Amino acid sequence: MLSGTQVDDCLLQSSLNATDDLRYTHAAIYSILTLFGSVLNVLLLVVIKVEWKRLNESNFYCLVVSLKSV
Repeated sequence: MLSGTQVDDCLLQSSLNATDDLRYTHAAIYSILTLFGSVLNVLLLVVIKVEWKRLNESNFYCLVVSLKSV
């Protein structure tokens, strides 16, 4: 079984041996995935804001506030 250092060395060597096209491909994939993650985070924040506003306008929120004050 390989140790963590050996795995790191293997990955580093394969990265050093990679062609420029492969490096550009990996960089592009990483950039796309990072952008996709950022878009999902923004969408999640929008959904949370909309749902929070909806809860504030509903009777459920009033019930929770009433129960907390008891």
